[in-house]
Amino acid sequence: MASTTRRSRWLNALVVGIACFAIGVTLFALRCSGLGSDRHGSSGPSGERSAVSESLPAPAIVTSGPVQIYVTKQFSSSNVRYRYRVANGSAFPIKRVTIGYDRSADEAQLSALPAGWSEQNGTPPGSFVAPQGWSFETTPSEEDTVGLIDWVTHDNARAIVAGQSVSGFEVVVPRLDPGYELGKWTVYLMSPDTPYYTGTLEYENPTAVAGGTSLERDNGIRTAPNPSARGGHIIFSVSRGIRYDVDVFDVRGSLIRKLKNGTGTGSAVGVDWDGRTSSGEKAASGVYFVRVKSGNGEQRFARVVVTK
Repeated sequence: MASTTRRSRWLNALVVGIACFAIGVTLFALRCSGLGSDRHGSSGPSGERSAVSESLPAPAIVTSGPVQIYVTKQFSSSNVRYRYRVANGSAFPIKRVTIGYDRSADEAQLSALPAGWSEQNGTPPGSFVAPQGWSFETTPSEEDTVGLIDWVTHDNARAIVAGQSVSGFEVVVPRLDPGYELGKWTVYLMSPDTPYYTGTLEYENPTAVAGGTSLERDNGIRTAPNPSARGGHIIFSVSRGIRYDVDVFDVRGSLIRKLKNGTGTGSAVGVDWDGRTSSGEKAASGVYFVRVKSGNGEQRFARVVVTK
């Protein structure tokens, strides 16, 4: 009788063990498949992202598409004059222009400092041109052989506003230097969420197809009708799974209206703007910029003209 009881207890323990093992395998499979957990950004029953994934910082990607700087050069008997044109296709005014600095590598790129530069006196007036209200600065390295140059304005009224293409940035150097024509540029913006854009200089070519900003080429945003007294219909595409926001700014970079946010499906997205501000007032006649800002850091702009 005792032997039978022990055998029964052993069988019961075996059954319980097998059941626990099966439950463990099932839970492991569910976790691997992403069910029953919203860790690492997967969705729970409500479809909301977890607090863990929401706390992760977005990628710090800055694209050069909205702005571009074009360069030409002119030779004289002893010097080379480099001229720059800044095309601002973003919604944010530009207050500083830097040539010859690679932000990603934190490296200055210019090997020839402006003609006549000295540590005591800086760059003489005849070796640079600046737009009205802007100043020119040369920043050499410790060896005075590699550096960068800046044009800066401290007057907000002189900043390069949205939609402007401004020339009048010139520097004279004693010899050819690839950094002045093939190097990096950075522009600093009057914007709370976009402090700068950076990119690579492009040669000015009036006979070529228009180049790299939303002032001069199609960037995948359609607005119609444009001009319009009532805003218009905005169409764009965002890759599947990428978050986006659609906002309207004036040419001084002020936010006029938040239109839409969502997640891309890979197909076209349509948004209507009724031509009114966030307070419900009709926007004044003039130029406005629609920005589509994606979660991957990309920013695209389209110009919209509002008429009476």
